[in-house]
Amino acid sequence: DDVTLLIRAYTTFPHYENAFEDANIAFVTVAGQGFYDRAEIRDLLNLLRALADPGDDLAMAGLLRSPAFGITDAALYQLRWKDGVTCHYWAALYDEPDNLSQADRERARRVVRILDELLPLVDRIPVSELLKKLVDATDYRSILAIEDTSGGGGRLWRNLDKLIEDAQASGKVNVRDFLEYLSVIN
Repeated sequence: DDVTLLIRAYTTFPHYENAFEDANIAFVTVAGQGFYDRAEIRDLLNLLRALADPGDDLAMAGLLRSPAFGITDAALYQLRWKDGVTCHYWAALYDEPDNLSQADRERARRVVRILDELLPLVDRIPVSELLKKLVDATDYRSILAIEDTSGGGGRLWRNLDKLIEDAQASGKVNVRDFLEYLSVIN
């Protein structure tokens, strides 16, 4: 029931993807890298890692810099350093950073608002449901629609749906268990 196409040039993907869409054939595109290394998937996994451990500064930086929140590099630096001392991003976000631009302050408030909404759900609902809530709260589907300039007609959405399906198939509730599960199957 499954078929794999190996294509040399990424530029030809849209032709195949459009033909599959026209024929109502479900497909997933992996472009030169593993599925879980795709930017849109990596961003969501960073969001999950940050929810599982808000003290994980690498995951938090990925979350903040992702298209879901769009904090600038300058703001990341300013959040990280306060009065010459290294700060955790999580603590800096709650400290109402006044050294950020107005746009970055608004983005930071949005991060706090969304994380405050989602953190109580971590490890209490299935990871697939948490991912759906995360996608809805960040309006990630709209972000992907804007980013999908390849003409692939929703390829990024399908990748997102595949991640949610993988989470559902795993049956995991604990986010760390799901991330570990992905590292084993990847």
